[in-house]
Amino acid sequence: MHKSYIIILIILVTLFVVKYTEKDNYAQSYTQLNSKSHFFNENMVIESTKHDSFTNINLKNHVSLIFFGYTSCPDYCPDTLAKLNKIFKNLNTNPESAALQVLFISVDLENDGIVTLRKYVEYFNKDFIGLSMSSKALEELTKSVGVYFKKVSSTNDIDFYDHTGTVFIVGKDSRLIGIYSPPFNEKNIKNDITQLLSLND
Repeated sequence: MHKSYIIILIILVTLFVVKYTEKDNYAQSYTQLNSKSHFFNENMVIESTKHDSFTNINLKNHVSLIFFGYTSCPDYCPDTLAKLNKIFKNLNTNPESAALQVLFISVDLENDGIVTLRKYVEYFNKDFIGLSMSSKALEELTKSVGVYFKKVSSTNDIDFYDHTGTVFIVGKDSRLIGIYSPPFNEKNIKNDITQLLSLND
């Protein structure tokens, strides 16, 4: 019996050491930015698929993954949102996941009305949030965070855009923490978000 207790104790100690060694060895996979400014300017008027309006207050106490694109995007936008949906659903098993939100900001202001935007983002996940704003506000925002977009062609009344494929990470204080550049590793993003969700405000 005495030897059994010793063996059990050794196993428990080993598991404890492995667990905390893994935590200490954690290395983030995103490019860290740590902006001192809030993601949105305070005077911005932003229309949301979930709220009457959207401001930095809606970013508070959440970790937000933000992606710029448009609903007629043939491949890259749906592929990215599908990956973010997998991450979101995977983390949804954790009670802390309520603090994670995914935001999709349209760069196609001519065609992506709020109803179109809502149908699009909710196709991937009913909890995803679509955002739209004036051309002036969009220009201001994209310049401040370094997003490029440009209409390059139109076919059968469908406009096509070149745009930055970066996913932005905004912390619980509504400030930009960092960015993911493609290709995206779903496992690494999940690990990063798990760490960020566990941090105190």
